[in-house]
Amino acid sequence: MKKLILALTVFTIAALIGTYFYYQNLNDATDPRTRALETEYQKYPNLLKEKKYDEALQLLEKIKLSYQKIPDYKNSYEIGVILNDQAVVYLVQAEKTFLEPQNFSPNILEHRKNFLKQARYYTEKSIEQYQKITPQKTETLRRLSVSYTNLGVISRYENNRQNAKLYYEKAVRLWADNDTAVNNLNVLLGKPIQKRSVLKKLFPKDKK
Repeated sequence: MKKLILALTVFTIAALIGTYFYYQNLNDATDPRTRALETEYQKYPNLLKEKKYDEALQLLEKIKLSYQKIPDYKNSYEIGVILNDQAVVYLVQAEKTFLEPQNFSPNILEHRKNFLKQARYYTEKSIEQYQKITPQKTETLRRLSVSYTNLGVISRYENNRQNAKLYYEKAVRLWADNDTAVNNLNVLLGKPIQKRSVLKKLFPKDKK
């Protein structure tokens, strides 16, 4: 059990933090209306790495509210990504409780429950946001895949293996190259972990 938790934690944190870098340069042309928000957003990964979770949540909420006030951004990718990032902050905190020496104490269990509840809430909100976007292009499906991966991780930490399996499988159907979903599913099923080839790392598929 502990081995599984540690494996999931490694894959999840690496992928979730990596999500920021994956999406930060999606648009070659910067909208002048959002330039200041994008600059503020650059602070997010550092706050997460420095374990300044409250500051990260405050920053993301501020940016989200600002995007919602800009015409044409109410149903945007950007808000979906921010909602997912908010889920990430709670999920990372939940993962930390599994590594605490007294990880089954009532206090830690209550914190874990609350973190997972918030992570699920924001992940489901991110899915709702992505589903509003039409037409559903490749990039939308990839983002949905990341969110379903999060739900798989949350379900696994809630000891719901069946739901975790379903979410991981859905994530892979949406995006076959979602290595995090593939490997978390493999760990769950007791299968070998797949490593990305050198060519795949050097020449990832283009985003469309």
